[in-house]
Amino acid sequence: MLYRQINIEGRYGFDLYPNPADKYSIIRFKPGGNEYTELRVYDPAGKILIEKTIPAGQTPYQLETDTWNSGLYFVEIRSGQKVSTGKLLVQH
Repeated sequence: MLYRQINIEGRYGFDLYPNPADKYSIIRFKPGGNEYTELRVYDPAGKILIEKTIPAGQTPYQLETDTWNSGLYFVEIRSGQKVSTGKLLVQH
């Protein structure tokens, strides 16, 4: 299995690894000074698979991807007025 890290901290405001993912992927982000950060994961059709509010200090966050179908997903992080989006590839 090929694992590579795509570090998108500078561009999108969070790290997402391993990417491609099999059983899980880790999201590490820096909260924007708020008490919480909102996380959403969308499938290619735009359906929300995960919608969570993560309290400050609970990073990194682990996404369990073992039950997801192989494919491309979109990860969105909202902290205050800042919105960051990245891509996650799931391969089983």
